[in-house]
Amino acid sequence: MRFFVIDVFTDRPFAGNPLAVVPDAHGLSPAVMQRIAAEFGFSETAFVFPDSTATWRVRIFTPAAELPFAGHPLVGSAFALARFGYLPADPAAPDLPLLVAAGEIEARIRFDGELPAGAELRAPGALAVGEPADPRTIADFLGLAPAELVPTGPLPCRVHHGLDFLMVRLADEAALERAAVRGSLPEALLPHGLDNGVYLFTESADGEGTGDIRARMFAPAHGIAEDPATGSAAAALAALLAHLDPGRDGLYRRRIHQGREMGRPSLIETEVRKSGGRLREVRIGGRCALLAEGELLL
Repeated sequence: MRFFVIDVFTDRPFAGNPLAVVPDAHGLSPAVMQRIAAEFGFSETAFVFPDSTATWRVRIFTPAAELPFAGHPLVGSAFALARFGYLPADPAAPDLPLLVAAGEIEARIRFDGELPAGAELRAPGALAVGEPADPRTIADFLGLAPAELVPTGPLPCRVHHGLDFLMVRLADEAALERAAVRGSLPEALLPHGLDNGVYLFTESADGEGTGDIRARMFAPAHGIAEDPATGSAAAALAALLAHLDPGRDGLYRRRIHQGREMGRPSLIETEVRKSGGRLREVRIGGRCALLAEGELLL
């Protein structure tokens, strides 16, 4: 059974977020898929089930659990299917429908000339924002001082756009770099999205681009000490920031840099369309780099 290892949200190997893709997973049970994901040990592994209706079903597993939606597995899967001939690699081809537990998602292949170079997709569902979480509990969990958290608007809180995350704005990049998970998971934070992960962010101060963001994501409940690039969290953050902006109409573009502290720099591009004061579309995308291909001997 063929598989690929792809670095997602980067244009070079050994950066971005590594992903294993099994492009034809027919015959694998959920229990076996979970064991394969644990064996690879990446933050996620994607299992693709080609369908005669041209909708490709994708199941996504962390080392510990299955997810209904995640960004980098779908970006990487769409790239792999186009790059290795599972579907026509044509810049004029229509969007690729991918079916996950969260619903159907349209993925769009990105090209360098005629060669697939990455993908983008529309995040499923709608923005949902929870009640504020206790900043002191979060600060203790991350080894930070409470003053290093910025409680703007509803933050820190649960934010959802396809998947829940505990979203936390930090005062500066020094606090972001110093943050680390300390001790066991505080049960009081689990209803605020910590069961999927805590997403820390701050405005970039090093000239990477106007409005650029630096972020980190820890997901200990899923066996992920730290994630180099988290597309689903980036979609939720981009949606939240556009929602909080007082403008009723606009196209909001943000570039989110993640993974630097792990030595795996990643770039997630986000785009949010807002009209009449409502979010109409949230998209994430990026480039991909092939690292390896091989065969599962099952």
